[in-house]
Amino acid sequence: RTRPPRRCSNTRKLEWHEKGGPSKNFPPNEIKTPRFAPSEFSGSDAPVPEVNMVRSGDTAAARAGDLGSPTSAHGHMRPGGSFRRVVYWGCGLGLAAWGTLGWAAVYAGLLPPHPTDDWCAAFTFVFLWVPVAALVDNAGERRTWVQRWEEFIYVWLITSGLAQCLWEAPFVLIKTSLLEPIKSTETLQPDELWLWPFWMYGSGDTRYLWNHPESHATETLLAISGPFELLAAKWIRRGPSSAHYKRGLIVAALLQWGFFWANTSVIYIAEIYANYKSIADGWAGFWLKWGGLNLQWSVLSPICTLAALYLLQLKCFEEGRLAAAKRD
Repeated sequence: RTRPPRRCSNTRKLEWHEKGGPSKNFPPNEIKTPRFAPSEFSGSDAPVPEVNMVRSGDTAAARAGDLGSPTSAHGHMRPGGSFRRVVYWGCGLGLAAWGTLGWAAVYAGLLPPHPTDDWCAAFTFVFLWVPVAALVDNAGERRTWVQRWEEFIYVWLITSGLAQCLWEAPFVLIKTSLLEPIKSTETLQPDELWLWPFWMYGSGDTRYLWNHPESHATETLLAISGPFELLAAKWIRRGPSSAHYKRGLIVAALLQWGFFWANTSVIYIAEIYANYKSIADGWAGFWLKWGGLNLQWSVLSPICTLAALYLLQLKCFEEGRLAAAKRD
């Protein structure tokens, strides 16, 4: 005798939601609601499926605008695609190329330390503006501003977090013992070539290269903040619940406002008061290294803070309206 085919478990779980009642086979704490973007968010007539699932504690959470649900405007971010994917991959690979191939070429003597450092600073300045692309729709795409700001915050948190972890953290650890003994801002000795990525910036802003406790202390706090940026990005993109999503927005807002405050005061205002005495390497040191490679944290960071607070406000209002509708 042939057994009838078994029905998909996800279909049975969805039926449980539709009926609005419990089932002995599917207790509330095991319900999973598929994430998808309905037409009003995706700009198309058909829903866009997502692979991952959002875990909800009960049917009320699933119907009350939980993250990524059809009744919520939040959690429908789709990073990349067409134009934005090209920008993200291009900037990411460009930075990786300078950090690996460029470094190796200088260390091997194939490229001189200077003016290679100026070219690297120019390309890095452009690459660090990659989060701006998150606000641009691909051809034929219609996203809400919630989706755009979610992607902007997500991409900037990853960009800034990786910069803190991969550049600031090593700098903090080696500054006193390895960078301060370097004597020249014009070239490197053969045994100093392996320090070229850090000398690249320090040759323009000598506070990073030589003894300057204030900048060292600031960069220490920034380096510690890097992992928290990456964690906030994970919560915003893949948070299992609205609580994680909101927590990620709060962490992003606090960190980025601190970055803006510290970067603008210590990096820019303090040096202006000092009459630019720590700036070297001519126009490249002034405009590209000191002025350019810090500008993103004085421009994009406060924008990220305001965007995170805006999304947090919208999400709280949304949950309040749905809760009120449920009581009625």
